[in-house]
Amino acid sequence: MEHAICLNTLSLPADDEKSAYNLMLEACYGMLELNTGNDRFALYFDDRNKTIYECQLAENYTYNDFLDELEANQLIDLLLMLQEAEDKSPALDHITLEAFDELASFQFYLTASGLNEVMDILGIAWLVDGTLLSLLTHDHWEKSKVSISRWNDDEKREERYFINNISGVENGIELHNEIKTLTERTIDDICSQCIYTQEFREWYKGLNETNRHRVYKKIQLAAQRRFSGGEPLFKNLGDGDGMRELRFSAYPGGAIRVLFGALPGDGQAILVGFIKKSNKEGYKENMQRAQLLWTNLSKQ
Repeated sequence: MEHAICLNTLSLPADDEKSAYNLMLEACYGMLELNTGNDRFALYFDDRNKTIYECQLAENYTYNDFLDELEANQLIDLLLMLQEAEDKSPALDHITLEAFDELASFQFYLTASGLNEVMDILGIAWLVDGTLLSLLTHDHWEKSKVSISRWNDDEKREERYFINNISGVENGIELHNEIKTLTERTIDDICSQCIYTQEFREWYKGLNETNRHRVYKKIQLAAQRRFSGGEPLFKNLGDGDGMRELRFSAYPGGAIRVLFGALPGDGQAILVGFIKKSNKEGYKENMQRAQLLWTNLSKQ
């Protein structure tokens, strides 16, 4: 499984070099708890003018200094994990054009602090289904789930989400256990009102572990929201006769689309899923197939 780890610049800087080392060490040990042995990590850092190695964890103390200190202290396992992680800095160069447009269209911020400053790293973490890697410099970063909000200026509406956060070992253990629990469940455990087509089940079964996890979580979130809402998670489909889609990024690239439609009563038909690499790829044939499946289910 791949873990998208977003270095939380909002939690920086620490008070001094010693604090930065100790807090970053604790956070990275928490990140290590996610690794089951074959997992991959990608590190996102949101600064167009610096590499992640130049990130200031404290005054005169960079992420590269932290790596050097790990080596000096012979913390080799942790050092190797960080060195082998895929460097995705600057973060904006490693998200899809669609995700970039969504980040530019909406404002993401901490629910607790309100809309008062730019917090793009929160939006990036949401859009890549990522986990914040935070220094515990504030109570905001203590828990394994951080409440964030997204402001839709066109509709003058706030939407709230939770993103994963690691600032210590306990956070890592909690998120590891959550992932383990999810992998032991089936899609039938998510949503009592959902009916899945056999075509969707076969597609879901064939996904890699990372994408199966993402599909599971997004359908779970959609069910919690009663399959109601707007972008970035939901979108109405033109010429879809009421059919809608769930939208989120895929690993290692592209975008996942899950087409669904309402059924008589309070049910939802989860019709087809596909991964697209370009703007319109896969829509025509998948919408035609989904429409046929939807019609047949509606008659039952």
